[in-house]
Amino acid sequence: MIARVRRGLGLAAGILLLSACDEINRFKQEKYECGWNPAGIVEIELRSMKVNAKATLVTFDGDQTGKLVFSDDRELIIEAPELIIRIDREQALIKTTKGTRYHEMRCKKIEFKM
Repeated sequence: MIARVRRGLGLAAGILLLSACDEINRFKQEKYECGWNPAGIVEIELRSMKVNAKATLVTFDGDQTGKLVFSDDRELIIEAPELIIRIDREQALIKTTKGTRYHEMRCKKIEFKM
């Protein structure tokens, strides 16, 4: 009887600890939706936050694929053909460089975790 109670309490404590842990995710996805802007970026979607992951860019000229070259809790850097994108993850501020042209825009960040 006491063993069953202990086992039940241990199981309940384990479930409680795991449910409170935000770091245990099967996957995490980030999307940045931007309105009209001079850089022509409509949306940026990242399915992985690891370096060398693929980034999908929806632009006024069509879809492009970029590569994530830097990632930490505060910033992401994506390189795409003729385009460098720096993302401030806390403020959803996106800075783009295309050749000698530089643009800054604030976008809407959408996070999906599971």
